[in-house]
Amino acid sequence: MITFLFFLIIAIAQLSLGLSLPSLPEISELLHFNEIDEANYTLYFLCGIFISQVFVGFLFSRLSKFKLIILGLTIFLFGSTLTISPCSGNVFLLGRAIQGVGVGSSTVLVRALLKDFFSGKQYLMTGSKLYSYNALIPAVSPVIGAFIYVYFGVNSAPYLLSLITLVVILLLLINRREFLFTERKDRLEANYKTRCQYFSIIKNKTFLGLTVVSGLIYSGEIVFISRSQTILQKELLETPVVAGSIVTFTIFGFFIGAQLSKKIVTNKNIIKIIHSGVLICLLSSVLGFGYKSIPINTSIVIFFTMSLYMFGAGLVYINASLLAISEVAKFSGVASSLLSIFQGALVLIVANTKLGISMLDEYLVIQILCSLLALLIIICLVKKRSEYVL
Repeated sequence: MITFLFFLIIAIAQLSLGLSLPSLPEISELLHFNEIDEANYTLYFLCGIFISQVFVGFLFSRLSKFKLIILGLTIFLFGSTLTISPCSGNVFLLGRAIQGVGVGSSTVLVRALLKDFFSGKQYLMTGSKLYSYNALIPAVSPVIGAFIYVYFGVNSAPYLLSLITLVVILLLLINRREFLFTERKDRLEANYKTRCQYFSIIKNKTFLGLTVVSGLIYSGEIVFISRSQTILQKELLETPVVAGSIVTFTIFGFFIGAQLSKKIVTNKNIIKIIHSGVLICLLSSVLGFGYKSIPINTSIVIFFTMSLYMFGAGLVYINASLLAISEVAKFSGVASSLLSIFQGALVLIVANTKLGISMLDEYLVIQILCSLLALLIIICLVKKRSEYVL
């Protein structure tokens, strides 16, 4: 039940990104949105998430993780009510920002609670299982959103999100006893000043190295997803349906990589699995340049090489993130918050990098640079020690 609850908590955040996209054109027409307002639909939500992740670490010394989850979901529920029947576009965008603030801490809290509930191989297997299934939600949420939009109307997405949130809050309250022992750990964490926790974590070079590795590989993934539609539709002249299908199916590579990792990962080989995943990501990006010399449709080359990159990312991102938290398990809450902040900052830097070349070549070069830097860090970590305790 606990793992299922964690799945639902993360799913709410991911559904919030894609569930309303099919109905956005009608929402824009009703609220008289221009192109900037439409872009702000996602931007306000992401800004809310970032703000939440920055400040959630400071709340760990005052509230338990269980109370923070309930608080976050309640804030999200309030934001959802503002998006159901907004009186103006500003109210709608405010609701999106509040939704982001509410769910922004969900990934942080779930990662921290995973370490509280599980240890050793069970910790890694549960984390891999959880994040691999959640990785599929961004791919299917627009499809679900289109279905409920057609059959239940323009406001169906926020109604569905509110219903799911209410169910999760109810299930959390019913299973309140499961979290009692974690609250005792939270009180022990609170005995240390938050500033001391941050300082102790930042001094841990292994935590920083693994955080940067996971952030770099994740950034390479985001660079492709954020630019894929422009590349496929404008540079390669694919239809929106084909372009969308290519991106959707590449995400299954991440799922396969995470599922494989769940079966083979141990204390002794986890760093080697991360190492192998980084090498696969680097190889896939180099092979991506094959479109210039191989007489095959460029879109097919992109599909296969990006599927391979996603497979490598499935081996790296989850294991590196979970191992980083294990390195500073004593302060799992604040560590998870820092992990999200560092990863988010890397994504913002990398995703906005411009090299002055074609977008197709640009994303491949960026992925190669990210993979090379991640590889150098992993080599240093392997030399430092070969086995990590979880």
